[in-house]
Amino acid sequence: YLMVIFVAGPAIMELGVSKLSTHLFVFYYAVLSAITPPVALAIFAAAAIAKENPIALALNALRLASVGFVLPIAWVYHPEIIIGADGTGIFDTLAYVPLLMIGIIALSAAHVGHLFRKLAIPERLVLAVGAVAILMPSTVINLAATLFVLLVFANASWTLVCFVLAGLHWSDAEILGLVHLIGEGIFVGSLAAQEWKWKEELLER
Repeated sequence: YLMVIFVAGPAIMELGVSKLSTHLFVFYYAVLSAITPPVALAIFAAAAIAKENPIALALNALRLASVGFVLPIAWVYHPEIIIGADGTGIFDTLAYVPLLMIGIIALSAAHVGHLFRKLAIPERLVLAVGAVAILMPSTVINLAATLFVLLVFANASWTLVCFVLAGLHWSDAEILGLVHLIGEGIFVGSLAAQEWKWKEELLER
């Protein structure tokens, strides 16, 4: 941390990043060096204990922690995440953190390919692009990207959405509307279950 902050810290601050954000940025990546080759001290210690290949462990750790490598970029573009940085307050933080949480979930889902069910390649691409757009320093882009990500969330969990809507409007909805929502929820849930059951055969085709 000390070595990098002395060498790269001034250059980062010259780009307009505040002193606090710069130190947190460098410190965060310094901590991640424990699982990042070629340093990866934690990986080599774990490999010695488990008697496993350290390179394979390091690659697996990088895959699992991939979202963590994106977070420091978030508070560089959005210093309001850090209360007190650049004069930001708690309300500035509360305004953006929900969008950031949606972006983190979207990036994780795009990475593992699963969100309530197995995601198709186009859905994973939309989630990945949406997650990156949420990090952009533009409120309009952030809100638009969040909307796209939420649409994919709704599509992936449409069965749950149908049942929730039916529950919310149970007393004031018409019977045909409730039957439609419940029936669609059952249909989509059954279809998703069949897709998961026959996933290997479907992927082969």
